[in-house]
Amino acid sequence: MASKTKFPTSNLQKELTQGALKGLELVAFSLQKQVRKNLSRKGSGVHYKGNRTRSSREGEPPAAQTGMLRSSWTAGKRNMSKRAKNPKRPTVIYRQVPGSVSTAIYAPMLEDPKRLNRPFIAPAVARLSKGNRAGRIMSAAISASLRKANRMVL
Repeated sequence: MASKTKFPTSNLQKELTQGALKGLELVAFSLQKQVRKNLSRKGSGVHYKGNRTRSSREGEPPAAQTGMLRSSWTAGKRNMSKRAKNPKRPTVIYRQVPGSVSTAIYAPMLEDPKRLNRPFIAPAVARLSKGNRAGRIMSAAISASLRKANRMVL
């Protein structure tokens, strides 16, 4: 005896897209958390006159002096309707939001090993890569969306 099942392909596609988006968003938030954690460490270098805390040594993440750099990193999603071909699909972003012009200028110099060598992004990315953490986050989000899609099959 044959059975009939309705399979809503449009709903499945929507759920898988939402699952992938949720996974990317979680990876971006995880990266943001790690970058901010790196930028919250105390320095072990010289304590310059006028600075609140010790500066960092070469090879260490930059020590927070004002907190401006740490608070300038953001992750989230936004609708790119003006630029995107499909305005209904939000885009996951991870970027430095300039609190001031000076923040946007000095952040890349800190990361560059040929200039100041105060890495804070590369170690965060390495931590996400270690043990395929980003892959596990994505897999969990997509698996959850697949379970939800399976429940839709009538």
